[in-house]
Amino acid sequence: MTTAPFGFLRVGAACPPVRVADPERNAEVTLEFLARARARGVQVLVLPELGLTGYTCGDLFFSLSTLVAGAERALGRWLVTLDADGQNDPADIAALWRALGEAAADVVQGVRVRRADGWLRRASSRVANSVRDRLSGDRVTDVGCSLRIMPRDLFLAAPRFEGMHRFLPTLLRMIGATVVERPVGHRPRRAGRTKYTIRNRIWKALADLLMVRRLRRGWVRYGVLGEESGVPIRQGGTDAPGVEGRRGHRTGSGEIFGEQ
Repeated sequence: MTTAPFGFLRVGAACPPVRVADPERNAEVTLEFLARARARGVQVLVLPELGLTGYTCGDLFFSLSTLVAGAERALGRWLVTLDADGQNDPADIAALWRALGEAAADVVQGVRVRRADGWLRRASSRVANSVRDRLSGDRVTDVGCSLRIMPRDLFLAAPRFEGMHRFLPTLLRMIGATVVERPVGHRPRRAGRTKYTIRNRIWKALADLLMVRRLRRGWVRYGVLGEESGVPIRQGGTDAPGVEGRRGHRTGSGEIFGEQ
């Protein structure tokens, strides 16, 4: 039975048993669950994060290598990212997807409303966002929100460094992407404890911010007539200095520092 003609997808959830440090065995079990789900007409199967490696989120949380490796091995054209602490609501993904089409944008970035965090964390985020916007020269309402949708090829074309997740909207705009923001929900943390505080992340975040500032100031865009780029750059994208991307032209970018 299929529900596709009616605009619906049959979604299922499974939690295969995981054996720590045995990805091969975990993959076999996961494939068995996928086969069983397919036999029941399931079109989208939701599986636990890190169910293949058996690592903890603490081992891999926001590691650059994990982000890039996941994107490189992704089978689809689009990537959806969200926090692993359960505070982002996956139900908001559908609304973000609709907003992406309505705005004819490349990327949609979530903005957490009615945050379910303490006053100190909310206040520190406001200060951090203000400082980030001032020093980077870019405007992102809630860069700490991990819930976003973006094309896989655009993400892989962005400059890479540890901590890039803090600046993804800005990095994507640098290569010509149009980024829009939409409100999303925020849920209380039900388990675990945050690893990030003002004390243990301020200096690393500041160092990354200064690097992005320098990178953005020296970023060079160029166009080659008669060639098309493999990266879908939209004409008139936010913060797209220099040559605009358009059909029949190849647009590019490079880490060439100097006067523009």
